[in-house]
Amino acid sequence: MISNTKWVDNDEFGRLVALSEYDLDYNVLQSKFEDLTRLASMIAGTEISLVNLLDAYNQWTIAQQGAHLEHMAREKSVCQYTIQQEQEFEVRHLSTDLRFNKRDYVTQTGLDYYYGIPLTTEQGYHIGALCVLDKENKVLTVAQKQMLQLIGKEIISRLESIKQLERLETQNRQLVNAKKILAHDIRGPIAGIIGLAQVASTDDEATSTEEIQEYFKLIKESGESVLELAAEILEQDAKTGDAIKSLPHMISLVGLKEKLTQLFAPRLKEKGLNFFVKLSPLTAAVTFPKNKLQQVIGNLISNAIKFTSIGGTITLDLNLLKVHNQNHLEVRVTDTGVGMEKDKVQAILSGTSESTEGTGGEVGYGLGLKLVKQLIEESNGILYVNSIIGQGTVFRFVIPLR
Repeated sequence: MISNTKWVDNDEFGRLVALSEYDLDYNVLQSKFEDLTRLASMIAGTEISLVNLLDAYNQWTIAQQGAHLEHMAREKSVCQYTIQQEQEFEVRHLSTDLRFNKRDYVTQTGLDYYYGIPLTTEQGYHIGALCVLDKENKVLTVAQKQMLQLIGKEIISRLESIKQLERLETQNRQLVNAKKILAHDIRGPIAGIIGLAQVASTDDEATSTEEIQEYFKLIKESGESVLELAAEILEQDAKTGDAIKSLPHMISLVGLKEKLTQLFAPRLKEKGLNFFVKLSPLTAAVTFPKNKLQQVIGNLISNAIKFTSIGGTITLDLNLLKVHNQNHLEVRVTDTGVGMEKDKVQAILSGTSESTEGTGGEVGYGLGLKLVKQLIEESNGILYVNSIIGQGTVFRFVIPLR
């Protein structure tokens, strides 16, 4: 294989952190990679090709050719094994492999062949996989595998470009805000100078000489030019305001609700769970930086799905609060699941929690909640957990919004 990046093995938490740094909206990336999935299918001669990213709970299909998938539980996927390999993972007959032969994507579609390569970041973390699948067995040549490796590198390159674009847009927003602050700050003192100059230039008793009148006239003219400049800055910002508000790293409570509902609807339906989202109508349209919020809340919802039995309910409450004249986001994820003992709650809050099996036999990796805690703390927020055995659990966090 042609990969030159050294693989970082046995560091699942580091891998999850590396994935979180991209801060992706998994359901809006198809158009950015569809040419690559189409090319992968052509090279391999397969019916299906997928680009999958794997977090602590789920496999997210962000682009696909020849299939219609969104996401599945990580423990049900084939790609969970691919990211554990240094360079490739191949299954010639899914139908006879005990790990996969009872999965819906085998029994209901007839898919039998799988070949996948890890998507490796520059730091060596396998954050996902590029895979090809078919109903018939394939024998890929070395040249075909090398070309798939090149596609994998291009996928990572595009993910890096998306991340860098987000950073540039954030810097642009900060510069625009700085200009606004500067413009507003100079208006007050300059307006005072102009007022003083107007009095001095029209009051004969106060201005005994022509030189002083001329001096104040210059002050007045200079002040007016600065005010004109400030007005121009504010006018430019007003014209670009709508565009800035629509930048992808900004989101509203309504938008967050829609994204999370769309992302998790298949998993909730699969397990037969009820899902409700509540938000305050007074603040529903207010926009704020998403700052990995979708990842944090998504992990909490995934955890609730894991530990809530069929027919149970998960409720997401989203609210904007005013604390010390600063906006804060309050998020509450409540489930009617199995609940936890106090020692497990404490382990989560201390970042030392371990994985346990879900109500549907879901396998865990013990790091999803650790990542949640870290991301919340990086945003200067606080995580709270309350749980009662047999009744359910409430995860609540509050973070300041910049």
